[in-house]
Amino acid sequence: MKNKCKILCIICIFLLFTGFTELTAQGFSISGTRLVDANGNSFIIRGISHAHCRYTDRTSAIADIASVGANAVRLVCSNGTRWTQTTSSELSNLISLCK
Repeated sequence: MKNKCKILCIICIFLLFTGFTELTAQGFSISGTRLVDANGNSFIIRGISHAHCRYTDRTSAIADIASVGANAVRLVCSNGTRWTQTTSSELSNLISLCK
């Protein structure tokens, strides 16, 4: 149950972050408790974390993550409390790299 809650939270964050209308335009939809692609296949998140706030000079890591078959990246950003704050332009660039 704990893992299902984590997955649901990740999907919810993904939907809120990208905007559900953008997802439906790309063929994603919700079927019961599953996120499905345009062909009705369950979307299984396979991803890796990238601690951008600690390694701001290593944006090439996103391409490396994609090269091993990941379809999602958890970007660790900072509000400036512990690490240097991630700016909105940095975030926009990271999202572009992920796409």
